[in-house]
Amino acid sequence: MRPNFFELLKHQVNRTTIGVCCILVLLGAIISSISLGLNIPVDLYLTQTENPWSPISSETYPEQGVNAIDFVDSSHGWLAGANGMIMATTDGGKSWQAQISGINGNFQDIDFFNGNVGVAITLNDYIIITQNGGQTWVTLERVTNPDTSKSVTLWDVVTFDVASAVVLGITGDFYKVDIVNQNWTFISQIPLSPHYLVMLNNSHGWAVGGFSTIIRTMDGWVTYEVQDAGISRNFYGIFFWDASTGWIVGSDNTILMTVDGGQHWQVQYSYRPFFADFGTVALLDIFFITKLKGWAVGSYGIHCTTNGGISWIRLPDTSGPDRITFVNETHGWAIQPLKERSYTTSVGGVVEVDVDLLNLETTLFIFGSIACLILLVIILTIVRQVKALNSGVILTRSSDQVCQKCGNMLLLHAKFCDACGEPTPPNCI
Repeated sequence: MRPNFFELLKHQVNRTTIGVCCILVLLGAIISSISLGLNIPVDLYLTQTENPWSPISSETYPEQGVNAIDFVDSSHGWLAGANGMIMATTDGGKSWQAQISGINGNFQDIDFFNGNVGVAITLNDYIIITQNGGQTWVTLERVTNPDTSKSVTLWDVVTFDVASAVVLGITGDFYKVDIVNQNWTFISQIPLSPHYLVMLNNSHGWAVGGFSTIIRTMDGWVTYEVQDAGISRNFYGIFFWDASTGWIVGSDNTILMTVDGGQHWQVQYSYRPFFADFGTVALLDIFFITKLKGWAVGSYGIHCTTNGGISWIRLPDTSGPDRITFVNETHGWAIQPLKERSYTTSVGGVVEVDVDLLNLETTLFIFGSIACLILLVIILTIVRQVKALNSGVILTRSSDQVCQKCGNMLLLHAKFCDACGEPTPPNCI
């Protein structure tokens, strides 16, 4: 009598198959441990009422073209974007009013020191300033590189007091803006081409850019020093809480942190989903409202931390924003050129979850792969034995025929040991 399917399964999932399965399970455990060590994010699947972020609903908020946002308190803020657009709010973003910028180009960034003094820059080399909250904007002389006399694409601006600001061009040109006297002066050009800037005061600051560029100045960008990131990434945003503690965000959803002013940088978080190609996902901006509570935004959504970045939580249905700002611990904005990918929160924008566990997507991938491999081994074993059955071999084992080499109990009429592959004669008795 030929054995049925269950007899095949019982006899043929032998010690070799069990061993392979154990190795696969062990490999999955190792991968899981490595993933935990890399601080892979926790994905939260919340209902709409549980999510602390909601799409912007203001009817006066532009449908598209917003490139920058800045608030100085919970009521007063400004937007800047395409076609010379600057808008202001005095009620926390419930309504927005257009301001006359006097520029037709696309604004790249806007930064206010207080409710009166602010600076905005365009991609096509214009700087405009205001000293009355945007009621009037003054256009400065067009920015050019003094060595080449060519126009400069402006990329980032920081206003660090009521009298001055620093502007960074996309080719590493640094300019100081004199707000009181309404002019600018060239400071230096750094060949590393940093793109994103942070200043603690008029002399102390950092800038980051592509190819793992991190540079620091102690004299307002007259001179600089290069800092070692310790990792190969493109960097898109930087934030410093004080002279010691700071964070950088970049490609592959990477977050670096320093506690010694950038002398040493540690990877706090880095995660590229399995479905994403290299360089296609990135965190683009980061902001901390306290030394422990912060947010990072980018193509993979809004991430938040309540422990200084020891663990990060990715919030659902928030993909797309590339700028983020907070005015206090409850009110924040995460914006993108398209309105439907811009969000606001009035409840803090974080979820209090004390976890540092494996991402659900990663868990399913790892253990799903292990299960598939185990199933494949079993199926291949059964297929091999079914082929033998169809050839007329009775797949039962003999109680008195064993392989002298490995001690495996042999199948009746078998010409080879199914455990070690040795021919049955003359090694078997």
